[in-house]
Amino acid sequence: MSFFYSRVTRSVALLFLFSLFCIPVIGQYCIPAGNCTGPSITNFTVEGDNGTVINNTTGCSPGGYGDFSNMRVTMSSLGMYTVTATVGGGSLSSSGNLFIDWNNDSTFSTTTELYTALGATGEMIFTIIPVTGTTSGLKRMRLVTTGTANIGGTGAVGLGPCATNATEVEDYTVLFVYLGEAVPDCITKAQAYPLDSATNICQKTTLKWNAVTDATGYRFSLFNGTTPVIKDSVVTGTSFTPPILNENTKYYWIVTPFSEDSPAFNCDTLEFSTSPNLDPVVNITPGFGNKICQDEPFEIGGNPTEGTLPYKHSWNGTR
Repeated sequence: MSFFYSRVTRSVALLFLFSLFCIPVIGQYCIPAGNCTGPSITNFTVEGDNGTVINNTTGCSPGGYGDFSNMRVTMSSLGMYTVTATVGGGSLSSSGNLFIDWNNDSTFSTTTELYTALGATGEMIFTIIPVTGTTSGLKRMRLVTTGTANIGGTGAVGLGPCATNATEVEDYTVLFVYLGEAVPDCITKAQAYPLDSATNICQKTTLKWNAVTDATGYRFSLFNGTTPVIKDSVVTGTSFTPPILNENTKYYWIVTPFSEDSPAFNCDTLEFSTSPNLDPVVNITPGFGNKICQDEPFEIGGNPTEGTLPYKHSWNGTR
């Protein structure tokens, strides 16, 4: 038998915080082949909207292909942008092509999605104007370089998006926003509970997150490893109570805010682990139906079952 000792005052305060996160996917693309024997890419720079910048300095990537699609810059439907690529390892003048998959079909058009370079030896400059009618979302951006003998080529060899003998190829990501559409942000990671990598979370829990401006709802998913427990459940509020979880298990949480126009993009994925013990079940005596006067001390007896004993119980609530 365990005992609670408390004093009744004017109000009761019991607070539980719980929450989560999100994730986007873009298509599968051909993997080109490079040889790193000519003018490889030493720096890739582009400034986008809202202070977003990619400024990536590298050597030639293994196999001549560098997947930097985790680096992202924001562009919008009314913008014009400049991409600068610096190259080394050989004489180079305008021997590069830039592609952006504006329509998300996992291919790069050599007519509507191709940008050719201007610039002096050792530097390529591309002017980017987004294609009219592009919808909001993540877009793959690919830079291809090769020797001067193949300037302007767009086929399987040379400067094509799936080149087999390029010097080097690098991939990046554009977050494109069609102005006039309301694209919500992701939830704030620091306001999610459990926080990322939290441990000893109860099996019976409610997940909560912050409200996001422009969001009309949220898609919630919960995974036990790769197995979905809840998949894309639409929530209008900022909380979700899943079924009773397993003890001693790691879970992954996904929350994607969406508006009438678009979902949020590239949100964080959080994880948490439940307690290795079952949640305790405590039978309280006397019941709370008993009348208790203000400022009158009283004792509550608790008989816990499940989980691991003994327990130390306390209540600091007020009334």
